[in-house]
Amino acid sequence: ANAVVIEADGQRLAIVSCDLLTPFAPVTERARRLAQERTGIPPDHILVCTTHTHTGPEVRDGTVVPVCEEWRSELPGRIAEAIARAADQMVPATLRAGSTELHGYSFNRLFRLVDGSEQFGRGGRREEILGVAGPIDPQLLTLGAVGEDGRLLALLVNFALHADVIGGISADFIS
Repeated sequence: ANAVVIEADGQRLAIVSCDLLTPFAPVTERARRLAQERTGIPPDHILVCTTHTHTGPEVRDGTVVPVCEEWRSELPGRIAEAIARAADQMVPATLRAGSTELHGYSFNRLFRLVDGSEQFGRGGRREEILGVAGPIDPQLLTLGAVGEDGRLLALLVNFALHADVIGGISADFIS
């Protein structure tokens, strides 16, 4: 988990990115409560998101991949610890937002067929594919925290990209 805590006008919020396939409400809710106990940041001011890495551990129940209960039980504390560390290391900074569009990286994995139905992936009825079933979001958003000396302290990036294959790219690629 990587966390950033932002404070303005006496209000704090935390954004936490976890190298996991998907968030799991029981884990994130407990993490938010633990973080509130340690930092005073209200749970509804804590955003927990995931990088959607397929190479990270599974935390959800009922999937084909087994869950390591010992690890999952420790995860809320680890997330709360990341938030507490970020809160303890706060320094004055200026936030800078950015936006651009990137083309040629993302694509829609849902395809429309000649009969009007849709198919995930290009396999199966390939000869019946008319094209993609919808648009992609090319917008890349950034939020940077710049220290008083002009040095970049943190950079948050939001971009709709499925940047992982099973057993391939490490989570560090997009976190």
